[in-house]
Amino acid sequence: MRIKSILTEAYECVKIGGILRNLSNDEMKIYKKVKKEGKVFKQDLDEYDANVATTMVSKGLLRRKKLKDPTSHFNGCIYYTTIGRKGHLVRREMDEVAPPGQEAEKWIKKNKKRFKDKYGKDYEKYLYGKAWNNYNGKRKLSESIDNMNSFYNDFKNCYESCMDGQNRLENSGNMRFENVFVYTFNVLNNFIEEYYYQFDQHKDDDQKTYKIYKELDSIYNRIQDLWQSMRDDASSSGDYAVYDDDEYNVEKTHENIYNYGFPETISRYIDTSTAWEWFARQTSLVAEASANLEESNTEPEFDGNFDNISQTKSDNLSDENKEIIEQCKEFIKLVNNNTETPEKCMEYLDDIYNSYSNDILDRVRSNILEKLFDYVDENLSGETNLEIISVTEGEYNDDKTMDMIWDINFEDLVDKFLNKSEAIDFMNDAIDDLDYIKKILDVNNKDMPSEDESGSEYDE
Repeated sequence: MRIKSILTEAYECVKIGGILRNLSNDEMKIYKKVKKEGKVFKQDLDEYDANVATTMVSKGLLRRKKLKDPTSHFNGCIYYTTIGRKGHLVRREMDEVAPPGQEAEKWIKKNKKRFKDKYGKDYEKYLYGKAWNNYNGKRKLSESIDNMNSFYNDFKNCYESCMDGQNRLENSGNMRFENVFVYTFNVLNNFIEEYYYQFDQHKDDDQKTYKIYKELDSIYNRIQDLWQSMRDDASSSGDYAVYDDDEYNVEKTHENIYNYGFPETISRYIDTSTAWEWFARQTSLVAEASANLEESNTEPEFDGNFDNISQTKSDNLSDENKEIIEQCKEFIKLVNNNTETPEKCMEYLDDIYNSYSNDILDRVRSNILEKLFDYVDENLSGETNLEIISVTEGEYNDDKTMDMIWDINFEDLVDKFLNKSEAIDFMNDAIDDLDYIKKILDVNNKDMPSEDESGSEYDE
């Protein structure tokens, strides 16, 4: 892009993943559309906007996903979502639900009429909203999440595994780091999959639950970003590029036959019996059509034998028609003469076509060519090594390529598209989030159950 274009391009600033990013007008248009609709399918974008969206994915401004829902007619389609949006979560209209506890229930009953008089038919959202403000946070964290002892214990195991893995990564020297990272990543990922959605459902219960949820959400997004980054690298590497199948090019092949020559094509690529059958079927057409050239209708109907034409009838023919009939007789003799070849008959038709005006034989030539082209299209289109056959190479298929990349397992992606410093950076960031959860839980005080209470010890 030239300097002038850079200076005159308008940009808007938006926070994505907690970072302020500058978006061009085209990028902002796509971003607003995706943010408003939640997900935008690639097939619903025109070619230009789809290219913009793909660029935004590579810049970390959008996420690209494939819908996996057998019940949807969009199953298998590529779509875009904003960073941090959980495309797999179902968005529901929230029912107005009272906070738990008898005190909250009494307060709602006492104030229901007052709120209804003040706010009308929408009073419930104000009534329950105020109730939650007054009575939210009254429950302890252990009352919000199922089996908190399991969570505490699993968190401790995950935290210590990540710390141990990070230490081994940083001190691995020239040894392979991939196995250590994959093992540690799987421990972290399993922990997130186990508890992320639970905390998501209860994040509004109390402040402590919400803070833990935010850190789990941060780790969740780091995991998704790591997957996407490696998939982008796999895509740009070209190693997994998928192309559409080569297609038989009808027009180019027919042009090749024209250039190669019809007699030569018949001689080289068409078996003799098939070609003779084409020509033999044309002789009756030639005989009938040439008989109709006679100017006198008083003679008996022409029987297909030119030798039976009387001298009187011949006298009534024009010189041009006499010549046409002679040419037709010659064609029929060529076909009926077993010593000749189909290509010799084709040469004769080409000669007539190029040198004379004979509508009958020109029509025969067109019929033969139609048979020739049909035969090549139906029987030789797969023979790409033949000189006359032309194919159009398949184009790069972005959707099929992404399907293949999405099927690559995590270990292979790490092995090919993650370096050691990136692995260490990822673990450092994840441990920062885990450290904050550790502070929230205050693992050294009574909120953190002892190993006896949790039911298991962390095995070094």
